[in-house]
Amino acid sequence: MQIFNPANNEDGYVLIVSLIIMMVLVVLGIAATNTTNVELQIAGNEKVAKDNFYKAEAAAYEAAQLLENENAENLRNRDLGGGGTSNDGLVKEDELF
Repeated sequence: MQIFNPANNEDGYVLIVSLIIMMVLVVLGIAATNTTNVELQIAGNEKVAKDNFYKAEAAAYEAAQLLENENAENLRNRDLGGGGTSNDGLVKEDELF
């Protein structure tokens, strides 16, 4: 005759252990997904920042080139005696544009 002892009843413990392992894996998967989303947002923001930086740098170089060309043109007009200067060597206000 067998005596029923609840302390020796181990039926179903594998189910409980496997459920706990599954829960841990689900939490790790959710954490990895959130991390990936944040990294994608960071990469997108970095791309936009670099793009804006390069556009601003190109505009600055273009403005510098335009100013340099304008100064060279004013110097040529002054050297040729062109009507772009007043008696004191300054460019007249109405001839700037």
